[in-house]
Amino acid sequence: MTAELQPLSAAPPAHAHDGVLIQRGADVVHLVEELHVRLFALTLVLLGASGAVSLLLAQTDSREHVGVLAVLFAALAMFTSALGLAQRRPLYRWLRHDLARQLAPALVAAAIVLADGPYSPSWWSALALLFIVAAVSGARVTLVGAILTALAYAAGTVLRGASLLPGGDAEYLTVIGGLIVNPLIARAVAETFARFVLRLHRLQQDIAEDRPMSLRVTATTVPSEASEPRVEQPAARSRLRLGLPRGASALTARQLEVVLLARDGLRQAEIAACLGISARQVERHLEQARQRVKAATSAQLVAMLVDGQLAPAR
Repeated sequence: MTAELQPLSAAPPAHAHDGVLIQRGADVVHLVEELHVRLFALTLVLLGASGAVSLLLAQTDSREHVGVLAVLFAALAMFTSALGLAQRRPLYRWLRHDLARQLAPALVAAAIVLADGPYSPSWWSALALLFIVAAVSGARVTLVGAILTALAYAAGTVLRGASLLPGGDAEYLTVIGGLIVNPLIARAVAETFARFVLRLHRLQQDIAEDRPMSLRVTATTVPSEASEPRVEQPAARSRLRLGLPRGASALTARQLEVVLLARDGLRQAEIAACLGISARQVERHLEQARQRVKAATSAQLVAMLVDGQLAPAR
């Protein structure tokens, strides 16, 4: 039976409530995606705050090179933040759709530091845009966007006729390093929180299994008119669960989301529609997941999930 997945804007599935085991990967993915949307909203707040800081610094800095562009970029950052927060869910799904859109905030960040020069407070807005990249993409895309922006900052410094080491001061090099390191830290935080949600699901399963209840009606059981509702023995129920891992998984939280939905029987196009990404990205996630765990096929990948080999460890 193919599972029907609720869109992100809808309420969680009805059977995902206290006292009932989550039987579908869709339920877990719903929780993880809700977390990602909230983290994305936080990055939009940081974008607005960075614009406010940039505007304040631009008004208080008496140096002649801090001027119109800094004020313009600060105002745009604050406007984008307010507009994005009002439409955070659609904007999140739009940015998540493909790699080009995921990199778009980084391209804007690179343009800002290239056009406004190394001295400008617009650096804060550029950093906040890189946090947005970290919220909607993976570590590789985040790293590419961060390096691109750092190179643009270095190029802007040179084009302004400044030295990367003025008077032996490594301030500019520190900024370049910050443009790379900080977004990667933000991406690691998002990954940690997503895996925490998956571990909470595992904990829920552990607690439910320890309850003094030998029989349980499964959430997917449909009673017929001629028979009693089907019940599952604990051993049979364990085969339906998402799996109790024995060790840490090599998969990222994004890859686990895709595999969980594949376990539900969704096709690649359906998984893409659920997560707001392209079918090509779904295929890429599955391919990377197979390579990481050395699974020959997607079917073997799903089987490893059911056997409890892929979910994050405690």
